[in-house]
Amino acid sequence: MSKNKLRVSKPTKPPVSITAKVRARLIAAKAQKILPLETLAQTKREMDKNVAALATPEELMEGGRDPVFALYASVQQMLSFCTELLVEMPELRVFRQRLEKLDDDYMPGYPPMSPITGSYFAMWTQCDLRVGDGPETMASIFAGIGNIFGLEADYLALINILANSRMGIYEHCGLKNGTITLRELVTDCERRYGKPMKWAT
Repeated sequence: MSKNKLRVSKPTKPPVSITAKVRARLIAAKAQKILPLETLAQTKREMDKNVAALATPEELMEGGRDPVFALYASVQQMLSFCTELLVEMPELRVFRQRLEKLDDDYMPGYPPMSPITGSYFAMWTQCDLRVGDGPETMASIFAGIGNIFGLEADYLALINILANSRMGIYEHCGLKNGTITLRELVTDCERRYGKPMKWAT
């Protein structure tokens, strides 16, 4: 009489996150003094040039920006710059191709040419659009590797806040006693905010 053997399936390993893959490649490249973005020297010069061009929160506040908005703008500029570099990595090739198609589909700019502004499209692709099958976005990936580039924990915490946020479309319901009431069109939720930001023209 034969006995059926009980087959025990081996536990499957969880898939390695894109953040972990990118981080591992950058750490290895840093140790070997090479980068997967052409050459170290060229990338270093490009980073130095672009980072130097980014406005600091202090500079933005001196220009009349609200302190909270100035901090947000500074973080968002850094995120945009690093996204342009990171999408050239092999691990993000599929995502880069997807971005190119979305850019062709939506043609972000400004009405009437497009209903989507460039800044809205950038925030959506960086903080909302999933990079792979999981929940990762460019913002969450950058938050997970930013310390490799010497970014402080407080700065990375702000990037995490952006990564955990989402875009919305709101109706301006009026200004009263120095606060603005906005109603989100999808959830119908109303939120009140402080004084209007002074946007650049």
